[in-house]
Amino acid sequence: MLTYFYKHKYKIHIQMKDNTDKTTFVLFNDVAEKFLDTPAHKLFNKLSSLDNNDVLAHIQSLYGKDFIFKLKLNSYNLKEGLENFTISKFWIPDENLELGYKLKKEKKNLIKAESEPKDRVAKELSTKKGRIN
Repeated sequence: MLTYFYKHKYKIHIQMKDNTDKTTFVLFNDVAEKFLDTPAHKLFNKLSSLDNNDVLAHIQSLYGKDFIFKLKLNSYNLKEGLENFTISKFWIPDENLELGYKLKKEKKNLIKAESEPKDRVAKELSTKKGRIN
């Protein structure tokens, strides 16, 4: 007797938009399960049941949220110009983490600027060429 087990897998096409343009991204099983925070078989079971409104609500809860994506490009994207980009990883931006990074970077630049000798700065300023009309 043979027993077959079916494994439901995700392949999701999503329209994404930022302040420059919009495009289509494709999410496959592992990334899609993390993105939706639900295994494929659970979502499939909900779709198969009579009460499948939870699925739409679950997906719509992602609308308007910000994400950072790492894309996997292939020859179709690069040579043929196909704009279905595969997402290989994603992150949810952390505003506190990003603010901390910016502050740390500004502090490092300020320390660097303060540690430069004063005569070096003046010398650099005096070597700039320009014309006053």
